[in-house]
Amino acid sequence: MKEPSEIRLWLIKTIAEQLNQVLETMAGESPMTESTGEASTPQSDSAFWEVNLTSAPGSSVIVAASRAAWMELGGRVLTAAGLEESDEETISSTFRETLDQAISGLAQSATSQLGREVTATTLKSSTNAAKPDDHWTSVDLFFRDGKTVRLSLLWTERLVAGFVASSGPPSAPAEAIAPAIAMTAAAVVTPGAGRTADVLLDVELPVSVSFGRAHLQLKDVMKLTTGSIVELNRTVAEPVEIIVNNCVIARGEVVVVEGNFGVRINEVISRQERLRTLH
Repeated sequence: MKEPSEIRLWLIKTIAEQLNQVLETMAGESPMTESTGEASTPQSDSAFWEVNLTSAPGSSVIVAASRAAWMELGGRVLTAAGLEESDEETISSTFRETLDQAISGLAQSATSQLGREVTATTLKSSTNAAKPDDHWTSVDLFFRDGKTVRLSLLWTERLVAGFVASSGPPSAPAEAIAPAIAMTAAAVVTPGAGRTADVLLDVELPVSVSFGRAHLQLKDVMKLTTGSIVELNRTVAEPVEIIVNNCVIARGEVVVVEGNFGVRINEVISRQERLRTLH
């Protein structure tokens, strides 16, 4: 049975991994994350959001972010979508959708670890303010341009107790849910997302088709000339792979449409398999 301190550490490290994955997919950035589990009181101008992580009332996580923090994260996602200037409401909505995706990933990871379903409700604004005896922890995101964003999180005692009673997840972070089509711009659409959802639906994603791969020694590569044949690791009867954002999401067969190559999708692979095929 795990101790509450170990559960909190696992939760904070896993949400940090999920935030990194979501930002890499939605904003094209993969910030370094740091989460020690040490106490961290939200800033005085923080806004609060709450999401229930199980079916039991009171089993929830509260997220606090200063105005500068949610403006920075929401703004980065919108900039990646081609919107350099956005109003505050749109930026706030985009931040919430980003956070929703990260917490949904946390719920899926917890489901895998506990062997029972853990669901996450839609993120909602909360009036909860920091109290002196609350055990807040933080996630710091460090971007390549030098910007640092801190989010503070509070795990309710009912949530932690539920994990302890189920023997809880390991203290080390679980494998992050693979970034794939379910975590691309089209997948962050939630009911009532409004203009932000419409903007994200226009985000362009690189799609490629892989016929196979080969590993060659440098000396063999240097021998390649016109007419050389490179043998791939896939037979002609095997399906090709459809890759989105460097992640295999489906398999299919090659077809010809009006003189152009195309692919007919025969299989959409599971999230677990997407993780294994991540390029």
